[in-house]
Amino acid sequence: MTNRVLIAEDDPVSRTVLEELLHEFGFEVVVCVDGEEAWAELSKDDAPELAIIDWMMPGMHGIDICRKLRENPRANNPYLMLLTVRGAREDKIKGLQAGADDYLTKPFDSEELRARVRVGQRIVRLQRQRIEEETSYYVSRLEQTVEELRQSRGRIVEAEEDVRKAIAEELHGHVQTQMMILYMAMTDLSAKIEDQEVKRELDRLALQLDDIRENDIRQISHRLHPSVIRLNLSAGIMSLRDQYERAMPIDIDISEEIQEREAMGGSSIPAKVRLAMYRVAEEAIGNIVKHSGATRAKVGLWIEKETIVFMSVEDDGRGFDLDDTSSRRSLGLLTIRDHMGAVGGEFSIESKPGQGTKITAHVDISEDE
Repeated sequence: MTNRVLIAEDDPVSRTVLEELLHEFGFEVVVCVDGEEAWAELSKDDAPELAIIDWMMPGMHGIDICRKLRENPRANNPYLMLLTVRGAREDKIKGLQAGADDYLTKPFDSEELRARVRVGQRIVRLQRQRIEEETSYYVSRLEQTVEELRQSRGRIVEAEEDVRKAIAEELHGHVQTQMMILYMAMTDLSAKIEDQEVKRELDRLALQLDDIRENDIRQISHRLHPSVIRLNLSAGIMSLRDQYERAMPIDIDISEEIQEREAMGGSSIPAKVRLAMYRVAEEAIGNIVKHSGATRAKVGLWIEKETIVFMSVEDDGRGFDLDDTSSRRSLGLLTIRDHMGAVGGEFSIESKPGQGTKITAHVDISEDE
């Protein structure tokens, strides 16, 4: 229960009597000698939750303090008791309408004061309890909503990867097969043509078709769903380096522990974590090549505390201001957020204009294991 009470009374005798009685009742007392001082105390974040205020005071009347406090409601609005010599019914109504919670007429009886203060104390306790219960309820609802949103993002990412995989398999299987059949038909046809100029043109088109099948379709299929990631994460990161090596040199630093976990063509890192980390690296490197103006990049893979897999992607490019919300909400960063959120991971960004950018992601794989 609250044990702090503010008294605002300009009359020294009444003020002393009030203070001594409240101390006797077991309260800690904050003493104010006029309305301005009382207003200053009650405006603080840690203001007493119960106040006894004289109606008539220099600077600011008690009824004005009540009115100002109620016009600017806060979570910790105090329980206000007006103290006055005015005992008329209309005065009591006026005080209550101004925002006072209770009314005590001078001269007051000590037992009546004790009873009214205890009532105020109980009401403050009940109000605090209600606020705490409501806060707990809404915090719980917010946490539930956040978790539902995280799971929803995870399902969206999973569905997207399923679609990517289906398209990649279709391209790698049916489409490439059909293109191979066309290539063979064109070469067979070429063998039957006597006109050398037509034959050369048909052979050229056949080779071009086969090049598209072998290189372009294979690359698109890999970008849609990197089959190499089935082996291990290290191989996936290496494939990204090979993919972008013409645009920029990319250094790869893979710790010995990662190499041990992914030895012999397998991996103890869960498949969904490998894919999420690959997507983060893919998005980050793609953004570096397209937007950063960097001359080189570096990818690091390591493990901490035996179960937390870390990956960093950094560059020496132009960087950006982290306070710029438009940069932090870029499509690339949102994609990274979604992929890490889908596996229960987190990521952070370090960047300054002219000093490059570093993205660090980590996932605890202990639950998966």
